[in-house]
Amino acid sequence: MSERYDIVLYGASGFTGVYVLETLAKSAHQDVKFAVAGRSEQKLKKVLKEVSESTGHDLTDTPIIIADSSNENSLAEMAKKAKVIVNVVGPVSFAYVCIRMINLYVILVSTLW
Repeated sequence: MSERYDIVLYGASGFTGVYVLETLAKSAHQDVKFAVAGRSEQKLKKVLKEVSESTGHDLTDTPIIIADSSNENSLAEMAKKAKVIVNVVGPVSFAYVCIRMINLYVILVSTLW
């Protein structure tokens, strides 16, 4: 299996995702290995650059995982790479894929589906 990250932030390019990413960047736990995930590599790279500039922490080499909530296989592949997934996308039905693959799953959304 490829490298397993402590945290995968799924939906990092959205409003809540950016907030969580900023918090991770500023965290005192710099030994935590994390990756960002979402549908668009271009958007994720843009957010990593913007958060790097706003926090003063270089995130441009942060691993990117492409995953889409409409593609269960991509979600399963993402879940295999994570110890913890922080989902800021929804829907909650995505949880069952993660539960099969990992021990911990966190949902942070402003709207429940």
